[in-house]
Amino acid sequence: MSTYYYESKSIEYMQGNFIDAETASKAKYLIWLKGACEYFDSFGDYIRDIKIRKVNKYLAE
Repeated sequence: MSTYYYESKSIEYMQGNFIDAETASKAKYLIWLKGACEYFDSFGDYIRDIKIRKVNKYLAE
């Protein structure tokens, strides 16, 4: 399991957050399920908006 940092270009509450997931794709899907779906018209809009990157475990703690 890896830690991913994510932020949205347009949704303020999604700025500077961390999530644990096996892959970046799974992290994006988990973020969508945890509430991002309420702020975007479609999954495609969300994917174009979200920025995600893998971080070292000690940086996220």
